[in-house]
Amino acid sequence: MRIFINNADTYVGNALCADLQKILETPTRIYATVKGGDECQVPPPVRRIVSRRDQSNVLKAVSQSHLAVFDLHSSDLAEVDFVLRRLKSQPLDQQLVLVLISSVMVWAKTKPNSVDESVGDGSVPETASENPSDAEQLQGSETAVLTDADWRRRVPSSRYRSWKTLETLALSLNSLGNINAYVVCSGVLYGNGELAFYDDFRAAWLGEATNRIIGDGENIIPTLHVRDLARCVRHLSAATEEQSYVIAVDDGLNKQKEILTAIVDHLGTDVEIPKISYDQAVACLDEREAFLLDVRLQASDFLHHPEFTWWSKQGPVAAIDKLIVEFCAWRNLRPLKLVLIGPPASGKTFYAAKMAESYRLVHVTVGPVVQEALARGKKVKAMVDPEAQEGDAEPVDVESLDDRDRFSLNLLDQWEELQGTQPNPRLPAPMICKAIRYELEGRNACKFRGYVLDGFPRTAEEARELFMIPPPGEEGFDDENEDDDEIPKKLVVDDAIRPGWAFLLKSELDACRSRLEALTEAEASGTHNTVEDFPTPSGWMDEGD
Repeated sequence: MRIFINNADTYVGNALCADLQKILETPTRIYATVKGGDECQVPPPVRRIVSRRDQSNVLKAVSQSHLAVFDLHSSDLAEVDFVLRRLKSQPLDQQLVLVLISSVMVWAKTKPNSVDESVGDGSVPETASENPSDAEQLQGSETAVLTDADWRRRVPSSRYRSWKTLETLALSLNSLGNINAYVVCSGVLYGNGELAFYDDFRAAWLGEATNRIIGDGENIIPTLHVRDLARCVRHLSAATEEQSYVIAVDDGLNKQKEILTAIVDHLGTDVEIPKISYDQAVACLDEREAFLLDVRLQASDFLHHPEFTWWSKQGPVAAIDKLIVEFCAWRNLRPLKLVLIGPPASGKTFYAAKMAESYRLVHVTVGPVVQEALARGKKVKAMVDPEAQEGDAEPVDVESLDDRDRFSLNLLDQWEELQGTQPNPRLPAPMICKAIRYELEGRNACKFRGYVLDGFPRTAEEARELFMIPPPGEEGFDDENEDDDEIPKKLVVDDAIRPGWAFLLKSELDACRSRLEALTEAEASGTHNTVEDFPTPSGWMDEGD
């Protein structure tokens, strides 16, 4: 089977080549044009590149193919118009399936049946979309479900009128006997490193608080993973569908606010995203126009058949963890995880802070991590204490707490018990290890960007406690039984948090002792950076084996 793909080196083109290199287990021959550019690479399945210096070359390649795919997101609309009109005016020698990929933006201002009763024959006057202020009209529209049977009623936003014209022209090719033309109205595309949501993923990964919700964020954005778009095209290549206008959207029905919140909560810093008005967003409306959609579309029937295999059927919010993995893999974003250890007062914190600043990593130190866990424990204690409840509020059952909350509560109890016996208590190493583990596992920046762990672990035993876990299928030990002799001996490294690099700072212990002696009482208060806690000349190396 010979296939032509227009601009195979683009976002959609790459997904199409990956999915169309085999159809029904039969290898295909892919001929394609390329868009070019520094970031564009020709996919390996492409057998031959078609020159577009002369538009007749593209027309010839299409005419000799069994399947031809044009994606309006990346195509020269004049070139697509030329090919479609020439196909309509000259007969072909063989059967051709032509797929034109369009966008839900062609439906941006379509009113549901219950609202737009004035439309009788399916035609919509072009003046309906000539209002220069499209932004506020895109949001706040009725959200009754529209289906592919309503395709004649679609009303685009002003920027997408030419897309609608090309859709109509493509569908008119079905009047010819040897062309099966399909228009695929795709949802806002995402996945494979991101397209529509790239700026939001990038800002969240970098920890930048630049994400904004436009309007109230309650508008529904029809979406589709690019891999599901490619699978839809592969299904249409058999030309078995009678419906020529196909709506390809997932079942997510996610709102703008839900999508952005999922990205920030799972990849960035867990903060509330600010809302801005349309006037404030005017500078970015061209790039963010899809975020103003408020239309509820139902996918075409064949997309609900059991034999259609979805990659992300429930939408971006339900698949957010998978999308983050894809984003990091496609963008080659690998976390940099470092450990910096050395004798007391050897400069660990100074250099760890410099490394964290230089590589945009999280600077993890024992003191703040323990204090944060204690603060969390105090909040949990207030929730479970019957005497702390106001009014008729019921205390929270301890058994209903998650593991981290229960640990924080146990840590607080142990800390308060130790405070009664010593002024500046040291927590047991297993408790510190678990507090740090929760920080490394639970903080998005640590997981996806990386961390610098400052001055910990101090011993080989602490390293095993922190970075090693029982093998899959074997249970670990409880906090309450940390001294139990039946702790499993067989452990494996936890790849989710293990460091890739460990740095050992070397410094003369006498010099380190002198630095400690130079600290003021205020600087040493609340820490263990004191001469009394300083190890013997051989003690630090013995402990840090």
